[in-house]
Amino acid sequence: MSEEDTRALLLSLQTGDVLLYENIDLGSAFIRFALRSRVSHVGLVLRMPRERCGGFYAHNADYANDAPSSPECEDLHVLEAVPRRGVALFPLEARLARTVNVTQGLSVRRLRLRSGSRPPALEAAKLYQFLEENISRRLETAGRDCAPVAAYLHQLCCPTSSAPGALSRVLKEDHSAFFCTELVAEALMQLGVLRRDPTVLAADFLPNAFMSNSCSPWGSQLKLTLDSACNEAYAFGPEQVLLTGGTSPLRQFLKSRKDELRRHLKVRDNTPMAAAAGLKWHKKTHVHHEQQQ
Repeated sequence: MSEEDTRALLLSLQTGDVLLYENIDLGSAFIRFALRSRVSHVGLVLRMPRERCGGFYAHNADYANDAPSSPECEDLHVLEAVPRRGVALFPLEARLARTVNVTQGLSVRRLRLRSGSRPPALEAAKLYQFLEENISRRLETAGRDCAPVAAYLHQLCCPTSSAPGALSRVLKEDHSAFFCTELVAEALMQLGVLRRDPTVLAADFLPNAFMSNSCSPWGSQLKLTLDSACNEAYAFGPEQVLLTGGTSPLRQFLKSRKDELRRHLKVRDNTPMAAAAGLKWHKKTHVHHEQQQ
C-alpha cells in the first residue's frame, strides 16, 4: 500500500473501527505467549468533536495540547486500557506517534453497516455516559485472575463447554478494572454493535478474538469472536494493514511526529505549570514506557 493510500486509510477511520496491535514490549510478549495470539493489544477508534473530549483528557494532560498535523486528524481518537493510565482516551495521531517504536505491526478492522442499519453515531450517547463513568479505571493485568485469561484457561480445560460466558458469569463481570479487549468489547456493546446476552460477555473476549478468521491460526479454537458476536445490523471487514515491521512511509511519518511532540513537550516542561504537573519526558526510559505514555 502506498504512502497516500495508507494515510487516506488512517484519515478515513470511523467510530467502531478496531485497531489490532502487535507490540514488542515485555508485557505484550507475555500476552502473546500466554494467550497464543499474534495480537497483543486492541484499541477502539472514536470520531467525535475534540471539544467534547475535554473532560476525558483530564487524566492525560500531556496529550491534551498535542496539536494534530492536519485538521482531518483533529476528531480522531482511540480508546484503550493501558498500564499506569488505565482506561484512557487519546488523540489517535499523537498516540500512534508516541508508541511507534514498540508497535511492530498495526492493522484495523473496519466496522461495516448492513443494509437498513443505524450508524453507531446514533448510539453514541450511551458510549459517552460509559466513558464518563469509567475513564481512568485501572488496567486489569494478564494474570490468572484476569477474566479474559481465566476464560481462555477455561476453554483449554473444558473444550466441550457450550457456553463461552460460563466462567465470567461465575466471576461476576464488573467494571472496577478492564483488560484492553474487555474495554473494547464493552464499548462496542454500548454502541449497539455487539450483542449482549448470556453467551456474549465483554470479559470473555481474547486478543485473537478480534482478528479476521482467515488471519487467526487459533480461530477454530475460539467460541467467541468479534464476528460471531455482532448484531445482525453490523459486520467487520478483514484486517487492513497500517504498519508492518521495518521501514514504511507511515512509520517514518509517525517517528517524525514523535520528535515534534517531544520538542513541544520539552517546551511545556519548562513552564511552572507543567513542572508542577510533573509532565516530564524521560529520554532514557521512554522506549520502555512508550505504551504507558
